[in-house]
Amino acid sequence: MEEYYIGGYYLVEGTGIKNCMDSTLLPNKIWSISDCICALHPDLSALSWACCLEEREHEYQKKLNLTKEGFTALQREVDELFNANKLGWLQTFIDRDAAIHYARKYLGDIPDLKLLMIATTREAKDFFLKEEEPKDNQGEVGVYLCLKQGLTVKNQDNLKGFEILGYEHGGFHSFLCNSLEKDFFEKLNIRLNENGLIESHAEGEKAVKYASDPNVGAEPVLWMPWAVYEIPLQNNT
Repeated sequence: MEEYYIGGYYLVEGTGIKNCMDSTLLPNKIWSISDCICALHPDLSALSWACCLEEREHEYQKKLNLTKEGFTALQREVDELFNANKLGWLQTFIDRDAAIHYARKYLGDIPDLKLLMIATTREAKDFFLKEEEPKDNQGEVGVYLCLKQGLTVKNQDNLKGFEILGYEHGGFHSFLCNSLEKDFFEKLNIRLNENGLIESHAEGEKAVKYASDPNVGAEPVLWMPWAVYEIPLQNNT
């Protein structure tokens, strides 16, 4: 199997099928790296400097069942993770153990939570780093920092499939944001697996070519097939 390079770790809440999605082609619940579809943790309000509305901070504090003091302590810890390059913009953990620790400490009451890791080929990694190199004194976002490390996936057993993701400003759109699952099936003969993901990298490349066609109408962003792995949260092996 081809070697894949790690692009980040994401704490993702599962969600039911949206009205814009084809329920006949998808499982009842999906986990997407795109925050257009799924809630990712930590919420941006967990960064003390992110200029979120006080209402948003209160909502996240309530969601995690924290006191005001507890939420302030969470913000301090998340700021430290960010400053240590263990967490990057946008909600991208660069350090696996930090993601596991955050989930165990703060997200025990969050239903349908998964820790997902994304990875890509050497060729795609090199292309991404070249295309998305920060300019004009911009900082390096999480996925860029992670890919720059050049760390590879050691265990392929937890591969769940490939999500077609479109990169923009540190985060991702998904093919599901654009309801492309039906087009993939009807025009490319690509059927999603039981995880709502594309089964092979070769099919992912076909899907990326389709999504990148301006006539399709998807966001004009950098579309790539990302391998998605599930990392167990119950043990750190």
